[in-house]
Amino acid sequence: MDNKQVIRNCHMQNVPVLMYHALEDQDHPAHAKDPGEQLYILHKDTFYSQMKYLFENAFKVFLLEDLLQLEQWPEHAVVLTFDDGHESNYTIALPVLEQFGFKAHFFITTDWINTPGFLNTTEILKLVEKGMKIGSHGTSHSYFNEMELPRAEKELAQSKLLLEHCTDSLITSFSAPGGRMNANTVKIAERIGYNLLCTSEFALFTLNNKFRPVPRIPVKAGMDMAVFKKIVHKDANLIQRYKLKSSILSSLKKLLGNTFYEKLRITLLNRK
Repeated sequence: MDNKQVIRNCHMQNVPVLMYHALEDQDHPAHAKDPGEQLYILHKDTFYSQMKYLFENAFKVFLLEDLLQLEQWPEHAVVLTFDDGHESNYTIALPVLEQFGFKAHFFITTDWINTPGFLNTTEILKLVEKGMKIGSHGTSHSYFNEMELPRAEKELAQSKLLLEHCTDSLITSFSAPGGRMNANTVKIAERIGYNLLCTSEFALFTLNNKFRPVPRIPVKAGMDMAVFKKIVHKDANLIQRYKLKSSILSSLKKLLGNTFYEKLRITLLNRK
């Protein structure tokens, strides 16, 4: 086997799972509460350009559950996920996804359902009817890595039950707010009935590790098209560089704790 074939086989064993949040355009601003939230809000035109690139370059867009059914993954594969349950997931993202024939996974914070700026129960059901997948993002968007176990179990169970009632379907996936969970979170989630857990670890999802929590790559407002292309084409140097940065930030979060880290982060962003 030559070097090119080895590289190709390696590429077919991993997939970028992209993590989006809210979208906006001039007529429909997302109304970010702070600079930290604004970092994750994409303009509609940026999102459209990214989806257009995937379509024109013959990328296969999978739901996570469908990808996990395959024994071998296509070389040009990608997964699309959205966190929080912003109303733009339905009003902006869905029409673009439908235009290109793509499916996506939407993780919903259930306390925010039917509140201004977020999905209502009718919109969530329509996402399901359009072939999209729904998962839990907890009830309150609190971080699970510092959550007391009884509360963690309550959030995981209640959000699952509510979304199952809303969608009339089984909910088996969970995305941790901020990507922050621990071994206890995993144990509780699996006991309750979740079998697919997503983090915000910056890495490719690998075929060899498909039974561990799913790492995802955040797509932020400042990401230009050149970087997006490198990510979906699994550029090793870029992935490694961003992975190192993500690892440093993760260590800092653990060292400082969630509350102090968030205060420091907002302070620094407000100075820019």
